[in-house]
Amino acid sequence: RFVSQLWVELARRYRMAAAEVVDLLAGTLYLSSPFEYGQDDAQRIDELLHSFDMESPEERADLLRALMETDESRTVGATSEDRHSLLRMLCFRGLGGAAECEALRPRVWMVVLGHLPLERQSDWNAILAEKRLEYANLRAEVLLVTNNNKLEVKVDGHRSVQTCEILQQILKDVDRARPECDDFRRPATRAALGALLFVYAQRNPDA
Repeated sequence: RFVSQLWVELARRYRMAAAEVVDLLAGTLYLSSPFEYGQDDAQRIDELLHSFDMESPEERADLLRALMETDESRTVGATSEDRHSLLRMLCFRGLGGAAECEALRPRVWMVVLGHLPLERQSDWNAILAEKRLEYANLRAEVLLVTNNNKLEVKVDGHRSVQTCEILQQILKDVDRARPECDDFRRPATRAALGALLFVYAQRNPDA
């Protein structure tokens, strides 16, 4: 149950690289044991898991697809909370590079982070459209994105020098993000990421 904490302590003691620790942790996790949950929850999920095969990447990909597509034949008897727990378990243990998993990855992240409700899949497109419009309006309130993908704080009585400094610090961090990745070197990508982080900072000043 405390294997993840064990690797954290070993990593600190021996100054191990984060990627190395993650690989070692992944190699010591029981794929079909919900050890990270409390005893009562673990027992309930463990009973549910007995009806699934999870040992191979293909089997885990099949279960992931069933959870994301509300396949009642695979998840019969599972409450919405149980399905969320199964989904988090699958993600935490890694799904490999199966093509089915890669195709589902963006939506899985949205569900795990609470952006999309797993139990309302028929409404996902409408929910995404509403949230994207809300974000666009929030961004338009505080930022101007120029034609050459530069970000500028909209100047009014409520925008201080400190706000502009926050944007400059965010842009410095964005410039340092994944320089080896082609996508992150694109000006449009950097502008989109910078805008997203700035809007989040404005909406969550204490975060």
